[in-house]
Amino acid sequence: MKQTEAALPKRIAIFVDGSNLAASARAAGFRIDFAKVLKYWQDQGKVVDASYFTALPSKEVQSPLRTLTDWLQYNGWVLVTKEVKDHLSSDGIFRVKGNMDVEIAVKAILLSDRITDLVLFSGDGDFTCLVEELQRKGIVVTVVSHFSRGDDCQISDDLRRQSNSFMDLKRHRDSFELKRREK
Repeated sequence: MKQTEAALPKRIAIFVDGSNLAASARAAGFRIDFAKVLKYWQDQGKVVDASYFTALPSKEVQSPLRTLTDWLQYNGWVLVTKEVKDHLSSDGIFRVKGNMDVEIAVKAILLSDRITDLVLFSGDGDFTCLVEELQRKGIVVTVVSHFSRGDDCQISDDLRRQSNSFMDLKRHRDSFELKRREK
């Protein structure tokens, strides 16, 4: 008997745009528990890849982000990082730049023949084109971000509409919230 496509297990890639998710979680009012995120998607199918993308300050700079990235590396996540760059803006102010959009797009395309589903934790509208291309290849794309009608909305309307499904962080708080440990 031939197995139908629907009966085949999902092969899932989870991509977290670190800085975008941090802003979304702040807007939603809670911190993300990445062990819960991984478990949630493992319950949906086989997680082929779980990647966290972020720009980091140089090693000489102390950053709480390093604690998170160390934990992620030891707990089943692939870290994709680069060092932030300082640049002088046109208004004469030094700004920090560390966009990971290209790294996310390239890795998604490279994995596209090995996955059935991509879960993208980002609200960045620049990913709309990537989502459309992955869908042309038959990949189901779920976008996770924060939606509100107010100023704290973190999801691009174009990206939300292009995705196969959208998950609002606030509505899935129980699934993804990091609970403080009792002392």
